[in-house]
Amino acid sequence: MAMFLMCSTLCYSQQSNTLSRELTDSARKIFEIENRVSVLFAKSFPESGEAGEGVHSELYFDPIKILGWAIEQDSTNTEAYYLKALAISKKAYEGEGTWNSGLIREARALLQRSTKVKPLNKESMALLDEIARILDE
Repeated sequence: MAMFLMCSTLCYSQQSNTLSRELTDSARKIFEIENRVSVLFAKSFPESGEAGEGVHSELYFDPIKILGWAIEQDSTNTEAYYLKALAISKKAYEGEGTWNSGLIREARALLQRSTKVKPLNKESMALLDEIARILDE
């Protein structure tokens, strides 16, 4: 009986890890599309100098939600933490050099939480530094 429980727990854990990775991959693709949309939107206003200011606040809902599910499935998925923090920080940009400080703090907290799993990689450290710079302004 103990062997069965151990096997079923291990199988469930592997399924959760696989689902978490699949969710992360899907969210990354949506995130990349939404990044492209923000660039295209900015190009649609070249004469106004507006450059699509504030469009970020309307994007990134789906990747943020999906990455939350990925983290729920596997709390050791540091890529999901990084991508979610990145999406939140992008969403936090309100235009004209202003940021939603609550969202920026949420992104920072997410990266800090991921350090409990393992140390931050280069990309995550760079994002954390950028967040610190924004909060210091």
